[in-house]
Amino acid sequence: MSNKPKILIVDDEADNIRKPLVRQLRREFRDYEFLEAENGEIALGLIEENRPALVILDLMMPVMNGIETLNELSNRKLLESTRVLVYTAAADKKVRTQALQMGALDYLEKTAPMEEVHARIRNFLALKTSEESLLESHSQTIKVIDTVIGLIRGPLALVAQAMENQPQAIKEYEKLKSVPKILGQFRRYLALPELQVNIAPINVYTIMETTIVECKAPFRQPPSGPLLDGMQDKTVMGDEKLIKEVLNILLENAANHALPDTEIKISAIIKGEDVEISVDNRHAGIAADKIDLLFTPFALPDEGGARGFGIDLAIAAAIMEKLGGTIGCESKENDWTSLKIGLPVASADALKASPKRT
Repeated sequence: MSNKPKILIVDDEADNIRKPLVRQLRREFRDYEFLEAENGEIALGLIEENRPALVILDLMMPVMNGIETLNELSNRKLLESTRVLVYTAAADKKVRTQALQMGALDYLEKTAPMEEVHARIRNFLALKTSEESLLESHSQTIKVIDTVIGLIRGPLALVAQAMENQPQAIKEYEKLKSVPKILGQFRRYLALPELQVNIAPINVYTIMETTIVECKAPFRQPPSGPLLDGMQDKTVMGDEKLIKEVLNILLENAANHALPDTEIKISAIIKGEDVEISVDNRHAGIAADKIDLLFTPFALPDEGGARGFGIDLAIAAAIMEKLGGTIGCESKENDWTSLKIGLPVASADALKASPKRT
């Protein structure tokens, strides 16, 4: 087998669609090797074995259709490394939209001119090449940060020993101690382009309850909630681990900034086609002109750092973008602050396609 990057064509109509398309693309993309599959089941094996640069996927196929294939790719955590272009005659817009929600990057109708097909594929392949170069650069930067964190921790431990029983010195040391944490957050932010996302239906109550139990934020008193107003059975589309990370960031910010003896509340409501989860606390409030800066790294250095609205909320915003969700803030100065995320409600089709959890 050649070392050329690969493009996989998945379509059950071999004579009318798949093979003619392969012939056309082979002439246009000579630096790529082409693989073929007649259904999603065969395609999954080829994807795991070959990790193609692009998968051109039909939706209507026997054995395993395109939607089922996308769901399985997500379950196997293959979507982040494999770009999927849906190429279909399916006229149902809901099906095409569902394919995009499940991880396909775009779709083309089979009636599209071949020039358009070539242009779209060329753009996808160029984007993947650029991303690979960027990821390599990020990887090198992360290695440097890891080295710096390792070099800092040792001397800080020695400083702590030397400052023992010196209250004022210890107070200054506490500021220094936050440096590795800030660097760790910066490392996490730089690593986000490599983030693996596994989108699946998730119960709203369960994700909120387990996050509260597991959260290590410095609460003065445990947060109240989750308050769901009859939404215990509601399910959203997302990545459980990443949603927990975002909620932990919101809870930690609330705990760090809450007024003394103030109860933090976490709740959820239906808002349009999304579930909106809010973390609320009594707080000095945030000026209206600064709210838009909360999710920009280092935009608020005085209020930021390890304890404040610094890079952690930028991490949360980047994760929510990856999940196809939203993040925002509402605040009243000298009164309260509410950090919010929105996630799409799981459709009946997505619930049906998702494997049952035991």
